[in-house]
Order: sequence, then C-alpha cells, then structure tokens
Amino acid sequence: MRRAAATAAGLLLALALGVAWRLAGNPGAMSEQSVASAPAASTAGAPASAPSSPQRAVGLVRARGDAASSELSARAERMRADWCGYGAAEHERETDAMLKRIEATNGMVGQAVLAELNGTDGARVLTQAREQVRQRWVQALRQQSDLRSLALAEYLGPGDDAPAEEIDASRRQLQALARSASDPMLTALALMRPCSSRGCVNVESSQWSRLEPQNLQAWLVLLRGSSDRTLPLDYVIERMASQGQFTNAYDGEVMRRLLSLPQATAPGLQAEAEMQFLAGVAASWSIGNFAPISRACREPSPPTGRLERCETIAEVFWRGNDLISRGMALGLVRATLQTRPAMRSAWERRASEFEAVRAWTELEAQRWAVTVEAQPATSACALQALAGGIQRARWHEGEWAHAVRSMQDAGGDPATLAAQWRQQAGRGVLDPMPSASAPAR
Repeated sequence: MRRAAATAAGLLLALALGVAWRLAGNPGAMSEQSVASAPAASTAGAPASAPSSPQRAVGLVRARGDAASSELSARAERMRADWCGYGAAEHERETDAMLKRIEATNGMVGQAVLAELNGTDGARVLTQAREQVRQRWVQALRQQSDLRSLALAEYLGPGDDAPAEEIDASRRQLQALARSASDPMLTALALMRPCSSRGCVNVESSQWSRLEPQNLQAWLVLLRGSSDRTLPLDYVIERMASQGQFTNAYDGEVMRRLLSLPQATAPGLQAEAEMQFLAGVAASWSIGNFAPISRACREPSPPTGRLERCETIAEVFWRGNDLISRGMALGLVRATLQTRPAMRSAWERRASEFEAVRAWTELEAQRWAVTVEAQPATSACALQALAGGIQRARWHEGEWAHAVRSMQDAGGDPATLAAQWRQQAGRGVLDPMPSASAPAR
C-alpha cells in the first residue's frame, strides 16, 4: 500500500481524514468518547497531528512556504507545467522513496527527513500551488464584501510565511469584525485566530454563548484550554441542557462558502491544490473541550440532576450532522450508563446506526485506497474528478448525511455493518471502554 500512502498527499487526504486530524489537533477536546466519534485512520500516510493552520494541514508533511517562494528548479518547473503527465508521477516517486527510508528506520520521522521531503521539487510545486489557491480565494472573498466573506478572508490570512506585521494586521481586523458584529460565525472564526501583539483586543470566549446560547459548541468553547477547577462546570452543563438546541461549529458553512468560489475546471495541479487546501481548512478546524463534560457525566456520585442534563445534552449532540457530534452523544450516554443502566434501551438503535456508519466510512476509505493503488502512476490526475466530487458532496451534504445516503445507495445493510464494527472493535459503542492498558479502537 506504499503507493496509496504516497498519493495521500493529494486525493486520500481530501477524502478520509478530516475528522481524525481535527481531533488530533485538539488533544483536550475529546476523551474516551473519541473512540466512538473519530473515523479510523485507515488511509495510509496520515499525519500524527493536525497542523495549526489550513495552509499547513495538507499532505504527508507541512511543506514550508520558504521552499515555495524561492526559485523552482528546472525539473520543478517541468513538473508544474505538466502536472498530470509528468509532475504528479515524479512527486509520487519522490514520496515513495522517502517512505521507504522511513520504513527502514521503523517509522521514525525526524526533522531532517521532513525537511528533506519539504524540499523536494514536488512538495515545493504543491506548496506554491496551494498558496496561489489561498491568494485567489482570499481576493474573491474580499470582493464579495459581506461580513462573513470578509471575516473568512482574514481567517485564511496572508499566509503563515508572510511578515509578522501582515499576519498581525489580518488577525486584528478579524477580531475587530467579530467584536462589532452579532454573527456568531465571526466570533467562531476570531476565537481560532487570536492576535497577540500589544494593544490587540481579542473577542472573549464567552461572546459566542452570549450571541448563540442555543449552540452547544458555544458553551464548549468556554472549556477550551481551561481546567475543571477554574470553571463553574455545573453551570455550563446546566446552560447546555436548558438552552442547547443544536450543535454547529461553523466548519460546514466555511467549507460551503469556499466551494462557492471559482474552482479549477479541469484536472491538474490547481485542482489538486484546491482539494488539498480545502482538506487542510477542514482538518485544522478547532472544536471545544468536551472532556470535562464527559468526566462530569461519568462521576459515580454526581450532584442531583446532572445525569438528566447529560442525557439532554446527548440528545442535542445526536442531531449533529457529523461523526464527532454523534460520537459525543454516545460518549455521554455511555458515561451515564454506569449509574443509569436503564437508559441503554433508548439508545441501542442509535448506537447500532452509528456503528454501521462507522463501518461504512472505513470500508469506503479502504476501497478508495485500493482504487488509487490500481491507478497507473502516469495518470495521477485521472481520479481527481471523482475524488473532488466525493469531497464536495460530503461537505455540501454534511458528513453524517453523506455517509448514510451513500450507504443506502450502495445497498449496505446497517445491521451487518454494525455487527462487523462491533466484532472488529471487540465491543459496542455503548459498552464500557477498555482499560488503559488494553488497545482501544
């Protein structure tokens, strides 16, 4: 499967791992329930953690802008000019050679190896192409002039390798937009791009819940980066239970807005760069800190009313259109089952549905890897249209709705798929988690 791993720098990245990387980039966001919520990283070549920005959350490595900004070699220029006929296949050979070296060192990836791969001609060409996509889309967003487009343009920023003054100016502008607007999406964007220079005023984390108390994500943001001791946790749980009506991190809105911008009309380097850039934006999206909620719902002797609130919160999370939200719901239910086992019967059907969708998404990723493996290296662009169509459908429909529809269209049997998932996992999603010493799936 080495070739599939090499190709993951483009197509597989875009198709399989946005949720898993988003979790990896937020170590405090999920606890034991991440076993239920995150798709298995079945695609070869997945990075160990999510980079901090969409420009860098692409490919097997984070290609540096300084490599792209320098003059390309004659070979790199040829790769750029003829990506489908020459460049993609050459980049795959470069990546494959590096993967062989990594395998020879028992999978250890040091800074020297990463730097070498960052400096390959193919990586530099792709980095340059992604930067061109970013610049083109930022310009298009600014021309639209509505507040959401202007804020998203600042969120995408001038690029990680721009001068610090430019980055700071962009973040200052984003914070100013969010402070002066009542649109919670602007606050969500600003909270992920704080500025740190002297005199800069960032939005408060509580602004989101003031603007949109019905959104569970707004309350989870209050817990991000905070310890249980410094927060009125039961107040947050009570607010989530009494006011929560939906969960929306605004990543779907961002992706759909980006997809509405001018896109490449033919397979090639720009089409691949667009897919990678979009996948990077999705992969780097932050989520709130769910772990304190999960721990509170798992306490053996909780305060009166807390377990009922936990179940109410779970009901709202279950309405989410992504695997993370549905997994959060089941994680809360699993936590409360320790003291309220009678709840299980009400959630068994949902648990089975979740297990089936999990199994289906993993099968789809495996099938796609096989498809890529079978594609001749000399026609690397042949799968771009198919990959882009799947990617765009997932972002337009939402992850959960897309998975359910594709499973139904293909005639997948939910009961069989759920049973397969439980057999492979060694447990159902509502069953107690394995001990820390046991391998968890």
